[in-house]
Amino acid sequence: MIDVSDTVSVNVLVLDEDGNPVEGHKVQMIPENDQILSVNIGHSVSDESGYLSFYILGKQQGNSTLTVTDGVVSSQIDVAIRNLIHYILPYFYGEMQLSIVNPTSDVNYAKIQFYENSERFIEPVVVRLEAKEMKTLNLSEELDTVLKDGWAEIHSTELIFGGVWTNKGYLSFKKIDK
Repeated sequence: MIDVSDTVSVNVLVLDEDGNPVEGHKVQMIPENDQILSVNIGHSVSDESGYLSFYILGKQQGNSTLTVTDGVVSSQIDVAIRNLIHYILPYFYGEMQLSIVNPTSDVNYAKIQFYENSERFIEPVVVRLEAKEMKTLNLSEELDTVLKDGWAEIHSTELIFGGVWTNKGYLSFKKIDK
């Protein structure tokens, strides 16, 4: 799932029948609907580790499939483009729990990106919630690290909300307009 006007990187790994990486293999990325999704290919040939990277851009809301093929073998990536709601938690630290609730009968998503007051990059957490599902994430377990001072952004589908609890009490998210 990506936000409208958001660009995300996708990596492809090309392996032979024995599971070894293949260098110099040409691959195509074909969007099912180029009104919803566009592809920007940096290199269409795999590197010495068998990888190649490309970018996809969400042009408007909708669902689309992206076919990755070398002309013989194909794989498909399902992409959902949504106009996401952005929330910000202006401060966090240490051991925290994030509670996310999906009050709808649809499947919804949230992507949580953490920014510390340090040079360390923390991978975002993506949560998929089934209908009426609630998940509580222990962030130090989810991230394999205890958080340092910083802030967090949540990009979520329309009807997800959450909150954070620390040993100091409850912190609420602020909705931010684009």
